[in-house]
Amino acid sequence: MLWKRQIPILIATVVGLLTLFGWFIDNPGIESFVNDDATQWFDILASFAIFLGALNLMKLQGRKVLRQQSGWQYSLFAIGGFIFAIVAGFIYKGNDAVAWGVHVTSKGTLFKWMFDYIFTPLSATMFALLAFFVASAAYRAFRVRNLEATLLLVSGIIIMVGRVPLGSSISSWFIMYLLVVVGSIAANIILQD
Repeated sequence: MLWKRQIPILIATVVGLLTLFGWFIDNPGIESFVNDDATQWFDILASFAIFLGALNLMKLQGRKVLRQQSGWQYSLFAIGGFIFAIVAGFIYKGNDAVAWGVHVTSKGTLFKWMFDYIFTPLSATMFALLAFFVASAAYRAFRVRNLEATLLLVSGIIIMVGRVPLGSSISSWFIMYLLVVVGSIAANIILQD
């Protein structure tokens, strides 16, 4: 059990702290480790993680398609999307004479088209769906049971209104005023208890 859990946690903690301290401590040895060695090792580890993730995706989704388990059509779509992304990123860089690596951000390339017109709308959809789950969880967490919970809920609503595009048309001093009023009421209630 020690080798499976505690040792990897210890290694990750030590390397993470060394990397963090490399930005705050003026030591040439630690700076060299952070800027050269650690960055290279992080890239190597990320490459292996991506490779293993790709193999796992193909294995699980391929098995589901071959056995025609429930929802195998979605797995076929996932495999097709994965292959399309590989082709767009590594094999086909477009009709323009663009250098490799630049084709990822150059306008008019297949990868940039995929990013702009497939990935960006899908990620926006995922965040929109996530908003409903967060709202549902917030409703359950912020049920008004007492006055403190009510004040917390009102403060959360004021902050959320201030962060949405509609709320940006509301003056910032008004939102700060509301927060100060709610905060002072909460402080008076807490101090009276």
